[in-house]
Amino acid sequence: ILILETREEAQFSRLLAEQGADVLQCPMFTIHDAPDPAPIEAWIRRAIERPLDDLVLMTGEGLRRLMKVVRRIDVEAEFVGSLGKARKFARGPK
Repeated sequence: ILILETREEAQFSRLLAEQGADVLQCPMFTIHDAPDPAPIEAWIRRAIERPLDDLVLMTGEGLRRLMKVVRRIDVEAEFVGSLGKARKFARGPK
C-alpha cells in the first residue's frame, strides 16, 4: 500500500501495518517556511495596525506557521487582539 497523504501519515501507516499491510510512505510534497520572512512580518504588522475586516484560513498548517512568525517577532497579544476584530472563515473542521 502506497500512502501519499502527509497528514496523519505515521498513524495511518501504523494502522495498516498492524493489519498486515506492507506500507511504503511516499509524501507528495513538503512544506517549508518562506525563504524571506520580511513580507510575512510586514503583513503581520499591517494587520495589527489596520485590523482586517475578514480573514480566510485555508489550512491549519498555514496558521501554525503564521503564528510561529508572530511569536518570533513578539507581537502575539497584539496580533491575536487584532484578529479578534475580523470575521474569520476557515476551510475544514480544524
